[in-house]
Amino acid sequence: MSHISSNDLTTSQQYKPTPSMVLWVATSFEIMTESVTEIAEACNISRQSWYTWIKDENFIAWHRGEWSKLLQATSWKLDVIGFSKAKKDFRYWEAMQKRVGNICRENESQDSQIVVKFVEGPKERMFSDNP
Repeated sequence: MSHISSNDLTTSQQYKPTPSMVLWVATSFEIMTESVTEIAEACNISRQSWYTWIKDENFIAWHRGEWSKLLQATSWKLDVIGFSKAKKDFRYWEAMQKRVGNICRENESQDSQIVVKFVEGPKERMFSDNP
């Protein structure tokens, strides 16, 4: 099987999946398992159908696109889980902050820069207990 390029996008957009293919994608997304056997049993479609379909690059491109649409359409569920867990677990709080762009991910730099200016004048403590 060769790599699917962006030129194949037109082909995948015109691809007409069978009702069984549509059911397979929906079922696999709903039950979230990596087991072909479990998906086949859940939607009453043979395992062999899956292995036949994945030999077709157009099916692969269509499947990838459908899976991506489902992920985008349900990303709010992950947000709800993340925000809920963030109340008690810093890791979730940090992940949600990264998700909304408030914290840079590791190895990413901020777009803004900090500029420090030194000026002449009397030297006073910046932080003092007495105002």
